[in-house]
Formats: sequence, structure tokens, C-alpha cells
Amino acid sequence: MISQPLFKKKLAGIKAFIFDWDGVFNAGEKGENITGTFTESDAMGINLMRFGYHINHKNRMPYMAVVSGMNNASAEFFVRREYFNALYSNFKNKREPLQRICEQQGIKPAEVAYFFDDVLDIPIAEQCGIRIVIGKKTPVFNDYLKKNKLCDYMTANGAADYALREACEMLMQQYGIFEEVISKRVLFNGPYLEYLATRNTITPVLYHS
Repeated sequence: MISQPLFKKKLAGIKAFIFDWDGVFNAGEKGENITGTFTESDAMGINLMRFGYHINHKNRMPYMAVVSGMNNASAEFFVRREYFNALYSNFKNKREPLQRICEQQGIKPAEVAYFFDDVLDIPIAEQCGIRIVIGKKTPVFNDYLKKNKLCDYMTANGAADYALREACEMLMQQYGIFEEVISKRVLFNGPYLEYLATRNTITPVLYHS
């Protein structure tokens, strides 16, 4: 975990938000013909955060992607519905999507915020500028992440209890624009409609390993 001044300094340079899927958008349950889903509360949190970024960066949009080690129909539906830039599916080695994203977007890993929950995500987390861990009751692993400086923020809630919403609201608070974002979203006029129109021009690109 890092100090608030350092966190804010790193956050100011973020240009992309990358999300793991299972264990982040959902609790990660698996079974035959079962795919992890998402909640509207978390989807709203991400949209508000993205709108806040748009406000805070003079109408610039952040790059948005989901990187998953599985093929997941719900992830594809979400990425299309929310107009993310990309979905990387079935990537067991997650270094590859991060490298592609940075090369294609002309950014550095230090300019990426990554939301994750487990061991397979560490190859990305160890490179990114901001690492947000979805909290769960695994104290030994949690201590490992902290000891090895792989975590800048760990949610108090688990994935099943809207941890993503918590993390997104925290980021808006760190930007200093939480109340402004809520107020402008409630009005549903000029600034939000401009953001929405820009967001909805994005055509997601789907990559399958």
C-alpha cells in the first residue's frame, strides 16, 4: 500500500484501465456451462469513473479493456454494451495483452491502472502504475501482495459485494470530482450526453488467444 500523495501522483498519469474478469466482476464461481457475470452496480461505477476521467482530462477518454484467462460470453456482452476498447480472452500469459495494449496505444505500463484478484494477474500487476486488488479472505496471499509491493489499494468488499463500485468511487474521490460526477450524471444533460456520445463511437476489438 502506498501513501495518498504518491497514489494521487501516479493516478494523474493514468491513461488506461484494464480489468481482470473472474474474481473481479464476480466471485469467480466455475462449473459446466457456467460463466461469470457482472452487476449493474459495478457497471455503473465503471461508467461514472470513466465519465469522471473524461471531465478531469478535458474530454479525453481513457483506454478500457478486459483481460481474461477464459472465454466468457458475459465478458464479451459487457465489453460490447459498455463500449470498451478491447477484450482479450483466453490469455493464460497476461503479459502479452499488456504489451500489445501499450504498443498499440503508445503508452507505458506505468500509465495503466489494473484491477485484479489472483496469482495469474501478477505478471500484469508487477508492471502497472496503479494496482487495485479486489479483496477476499486470503490473508496470506494478501500479505504477499503488500510485502512485494503489488498492491496500491485493496477493496474492503469482495467481488460479490460490489468491490468494483467501491474502487471506482475511491478513484473519483482521489480525482476530487466524486460529487461533480454524480451531479452531472443526475442532470443527464450537456456534459454527460457529450461524454456518452463520444463513448458510444467506440467499437470494441475482440482478441482470442
